[in-house]
Amino acid sequence: MTMIADPAAINGDRQLSSGEHRAYMQFHRQRNAENAAKSRQERVVTLPGPGDAAFNPAWSPARHDAAAFFSWVGRLAFERFGPDPITIIDLGCGAGFTAPHLADAGLAGDYVGIDIAQRKNWSDQPIGPLRPSLIVGDIATLDLELIPRADLIVSATALEHIEDDRGAIERLRSRLSPRGIHAHFVPGEAALDLYGPHGWRQYSPRCLRAIFPTGDIFRFGGAGTNRLHASLITRPTSRGQRDGRSRHPLLYAKALRRARAIDASLDWNPASMYAVLVDPERQRRGS
Repeated sequence: MTMIADPAAINGDRQLSSGEHRAYMQFHRQRNAENAAKSRQERVVTLPGPGDAAFNPAWSPARHDAAAFFSWVGRLAFERFGPDPITIIDLGCGAGFTAPHLADAGLAGDYVGIDIAQRKNWSDQPIGPLRPSLIVGDIATLDLELIPRADLIVSATALEHIEDDRGAIERLRSRLSPRGIHAHFVPGEAALDLYGPHGWRQYSPRCLRAIFPTGDIFRFGGAGTNRLHASLITRPTSRGQRDGRSRHPLLYAKALRRARAIDASLDWNPASMYAVLVDPERQRRGS
């Protein structure tokens, strides 16, 4: 059996051997458990995830949470900047998932995506009042002069795919305007068993506190929605079957509402996702 020298150096985005897969899962289960325990010991405060999103039968519970979070962030930014044009940077933008939610909140201006490669479904067509453009490059080495000054910097399940996530955030901070806002959405400890090897890591509150010392940390998901994801998505797809969302969309909608109610009723929940918001003006107001 091949020995894995350093499981922490395994990138879950690669095609892994069976040994690498086992090593990744074992290492991150232990790491996540330790970080979750230390987060509680250090009393790192997390808040219930804000916002709400319309039901979409094609979305996982976490996708609904991401839509809710960025819709809320969009409304928060609109309160700050109004309809005047601003510049938004989306790190690891993919096809531009956050853009419609930010546009629906009324934000206007330039939506600049940064990614290591262009997705086939990326489009430069306007999204409401937002004008998309794409910068292709590695944030670790990208010439910062190519990145415009931004009023809002976001990322949606992107930081886990960046080996030096803290370094990436530090580089982007230099491009943020004085009144600017950071908002990021990342996988939590429970995401490991829902998605398997995925990126370099999952996050706990203490991990986010280390990267964002002054940010507000929000938790999403829990025992109810995690169980729903596992039964409708994780298990069927691991067997090569269609997932339950597409087979039973009406039942999925009802089950998702029930699962969210279970999550809300529990004092402590294994989060599938976390989000962080860094907004100095909001924090000064204590809101």
